[in-house]
Amino acid sequence: MFGLLKKAWIPLTLVVVVALGAYAILRIRESNHHEPRAADGSGITANFNPKHITYEVSGSGGTANLNYLDENGQPHLIENALLPWSFTIVTTLPSMSANIMAQGDRD
Repeated sequence: MFGLLKKAWIPLTLVVVVALGAYAILRIRESNHHEPRAADGSGITANFNPKHITYEVSGSGGTANLNYLDENGQPHLIENALLPWSFTIVTTLPSMSANIMAQGDRD
């Protein structure tokens, strides 16, 4: 009997330590678990005010080639647009990068 105990004491100790560690981890996780509440900000948020972005290009008559980004960030090219030119975008996206480039045909 003592011969078997001499050979098996390390694996038995390891099993006991792993079991106690797993039990402790489960107890810690259960004690820190909480149910989500509506006040935690997990609910549906209402849309915020729409943003109005207006691109404007002015000049002394003539035409211009225009490159601008729409509300989805996609580039658009308008060739030979009559000046003055303007375009308005309305979006509810939380962020939008507005960019326009114009190249005119006059000095």
